[in-house]
Amino acid sequence: MVRAIPVTNGTPAVRVVGSLGGLLHSHLETEEAHIVPFIREAKAFPPPASEAELELYAQGFAWSSHGIAQDVLDKLYELLAPELVAKLPAARAAFAERCKKVWGTSQAGSSRTPVPDWL
Repeated sequence: MVRAIPVTNGTPAVRVVGSLGGLLHSHLETEEAHIVPFIREAKAFPPPASEAELELYAQGFAWSSHGIAQDVLDKLYELLAPELVAKLPAARAAFAERCKKVWGTSQAGSSRTPVPDWL
């Protein structure tokens, strides 16, 4: 019989994955209850207070937008300060380059839902 998840050090990895799944579920429930309603009501993203914060925002958006359909991103970008939107192409390119170095590729889907489009 072939196992999808191996046993390591005598402990089934499935138990570890299950535990992580439970933690993630708890985190997402909290996020859904407290953060998502706030975001849905937002009509604009708060402008960065400094150049360092602007760069941090750009890097964060580059990471979190990887694999999201461009038409969805265009709607999001309407909520962002123009100076932040201007930094996004370079931040996304830098993120893609990091992905290539770490994972060997920067390919991603083009999802419009929380479910990746390749599944």
